[in-house]
Amino acid sequence: MLTTRLRELEDAGLVERTSDGGTPPAVTYRLTAEAGELAPALQVLYDWGARRAERHGVAVEPVT
Repeated sequence: MLTTRLRELEDAGLVERTSDGGTPPAVTYRLTAEAGELAPALQVLYDWGARRAERHGVAVEPVT
C-alpha cells in the first residue's frame, strides 16, 4: 500500500524518488517544491492536533 501511494505521489509531481541501483536498492523520497507549498497548511493542521491532544492528555512529539 505504501509503495502504491508513493508512486501515485511521484506521478502527481509531489515527491521525487531516488534509487542507488544496488541490490536491494536503497530508495529515498523527497518532497518537490510544489509539495513544499503545502507546509503552511500542514503546520496549521499539526498545531490544531497538538492543541487537541493536549486538552485530552495525549503526549505529542514536537516536529522539528
